[in-house]
Amino acid sequence: MSVRRFRRHSATAVALAGLFLTAFGCTGDSNADPDPLPSSSNSGTPSSATTSPTPTPTGWESEFAAEQLAEYEEALGRWEDYERESEPLWADPKPTDATLRFFRSYFYAPEQMQSLLERNAQVEIKIEGLSTVLWSRATRIKASAVTIRQCVDLTSQTVTQFGEPTTGRPKKPQLREVSLSRPTDGAPYLISNVSEGRGSCASE
Repeated sequence: MSVRRFRRHSATAVALAGLFLTAFGCTGDSNADPDPLPSSSNSGTPSSATTSPTPTPTGWESEFAAEQLAEYEEALGRWEDYERESEPLWADPKPTDATLRFFRSYFYAPEQMQSLLERNAQVEIKIEGLSTVLWSRATRIKASAVTIRQCVDLTSQTVTQFGEPTTGRPKKPQLREVSLSRPTDGAPYLISNVSEGRGSCASE
């Protein structure tokens, strides 16, 4: 099978794997309770059209104690650090020992992330830029296990394969959930699960 034929049959799945960073297994803190693996959706090019304003959830902080909100802020900071630091890896995927060490610093399942990077490299999937986070909130804070729900605008990213834009990516803001926990007391938060495509932010 030629590379181009492979593109037609499985490019969407590979792009999804690298773009949405799904299918993480949690092997650490038993309190993490990772979400089920997410379902697939398509990826594509950013849209030049502006999105409608999405109301930010309010009052959710009252559901948690101050100590819990501090855990949320730390977990959110770890996720934001990962997104910012990993962007060059997905924009020009070149798996190395260094990229595996990087994933080990952020994930319970770094080998899966390295595998996703390898597959993107094989079929020349490149994801440039970051999605725009319109709002974030905690949906669950249990000890040192946190689930974060975000409304993200995916049109601020550019996705190409073999140098050509892909199609079919959602143009409206989408919900994303990220689960993180500490493997041991005092350790940095690690990512156990990321679930994209959980519906439109308007349904929140």
